[in-house]
Amino acid sequence: MMSALGIKPKVEISERLVLLDSASSIATRMLSLSLFVCLQQHFLKRIPLEEFSLLPVLYSIMMFAPYITTTLTGGLGPYITASFMPAERTGQA
Repeated sequence: MMSALGIKPKVEISERLVLLDSASSIATRMLSLSLFVCLQQHFLKRIPLEEFSLLPVLYSIMMFAPYITTTLTGGLGPYITASFMPAERTGQA
């Protein structure tokens, strides 16, 4: 398989695997969407409207929680690594 510039790529891309990956991604999104719709209908029947109106706030907190933990642990990583280094490598004697 040649590229537009006439250069043969070093990595062969399997069209079968690309199609399989695309199909699984579409199936995952469709399953997530259908589950979300079913849960919304279930919640509308089971809980009062005042509590149901708080669900978008709860969903947004749940969506951003992994990013918050990643940011906090990513910021602490260099300091933890430096604290376990030997003193002669950190420049402290």
